[in-house]
Amino acid sequence: MYFNTTQKKGFRLLKANERTDSIKARLLILFKAFATDTTHPGLTGSDAHKLHVREFGSKSPIWSVRARLTTLVSEGKLIKTSKKKIGPQGEPEHYYKLRKL
Repeated sequence: MYFNTTQKKGFRLLKANERTDSIKARLLILFKAFATDTTHPGLTGSDAHKLHVREFGSKSPIWSVRARLTTLVSEGKLIKTSKKKIGPQGEPEHYYKLRKL
């Protein structure tokens, strides 16, 4: 889901939606590849962003990755856990995990 806060229209809106869908798909790939072990705490937003940049050469900002994590939670594909760690900005970040089917 692309949150059209800048009222994009036409082709620009289509491209923004496409980018959003590709980020979500890539994040699911990363969770399946790096966070499937039941003893693994999952990935935080900053963890997911680092992997997204490293594995896909992405230039997406961290807030785009975090927004897609929230969308994946609302779609029932990820769960936001109660576990946290201190992130790069010195603030606590929640871990996310794949929802078991």
